[in-house]
Amino acid sequence: MSRIFISHVERDAELLQQMQEGLEAAGYSTWFFERDVLPGTSYLIQITEAIE
Repeated sequence: MSRIFISHVERDAELLQQMQEGLEAAGYSTWFFERDVLPGTSYLIQITEAIE
């Protein structure tokens, strides 16, 4: 299965969330900042790990 890292500007978050939901409904695995970054943790580390 393909994995997709979604990067965007904040003003497009709602549109990208809809796109992410559609991709997951089609069977793709996605990483979406607003959903997948845990509060209180290093954004840099989490983003780097998601890309790898």
